[in-house]
Amino acid sequence: MGVGWVAPTSGEPVYRLYNPFVPGGDHHYITSKLECDSLVAAGWSYEGVGWRSGGSQQPDDSQTPRCPLDSRRRGLALNEELPLA
Repeated sequence: MGVGWVAPTSGEPVYRLYNPFVPGGDHHYITSKLECDSLVAAGWSYEGVGWRSGGSQQPDDSQTPRCPLDSRRRGLALNEELPLA
């Protein structure tokens, strides 16, 4: 067996979250701390930093975070603005 993937050690953190509101659950990976905090406030489980992005570009937290597709099961419409903490 060989190595399938080596996680970058530089760049922005990639946050791992878990959505318990869909059958079987669902993971979501994002670099935006603002979006991460908003999803946690909406009931998602924060699972930490999964890896680093490997890039040097800073995320733009000035953009309004949007709901992932499966958030509709929580009564949030697609692209509805998330409540900010």
